[in-house]
Amino acid sequence: EHFRAGVQPGVPSPRDRMMALVQAFSETGRTERAIRLLSAVVKFAPADVDLRSLLADQLMTKRRFGAAEAEYSAVLRSNANHAPAIIGLAKVRLQQNRPADARELVERALRITPTLEEALSIKASLDKRR
Repeated sequence: EHFRAGVQPGVPSPRDRMMALVQAFSETGRTERAIRLLSAVVKFAPADVDLRSLLADQLMTKRRFGAAEAEYSAVLRSNANHAPAIIGLAKVRLQQNRPADARELVERALRITPTLEEALSIKASLDKRR
C-alpha cells in the first residue's frame, strides 16, 4: 500500500519527497546532511542525472570542488546536454581560475538553452573581465 501511495496521481513520489527533504536541509544550513542523503541515493540510482547534478551543487556550496567536478562530469558522460551540469562545471572552472574553460562551457550551455539565466549571468561576468 505504501508503494501504491507513491505512484498515485497527486501524491508526491518518494523521489519528490526526498528532493524536498534535500531542499529543506539546504535551506536550513544543513548542507552536509543533504550531501549524505544524496550520496546514499546516488549509489542506488547512479543514472539519475538530476540527482547527481543536485549532489554536485551541494558539494559546490561546501567548496568541495574536486568532488563536485567528478559528479558534474559523471552527469555529462550520461547526458552531454544537461545544461545545469555544464553550468556547474563552468563554476568549478572559475574556482580553478580557468576562465577560458568556463567561457567555453557557458557558451555550450547557451547553445542548448539560449535563455538560461545563470549562464547569461556568468557570461556577462566573464565579458567584464576582458
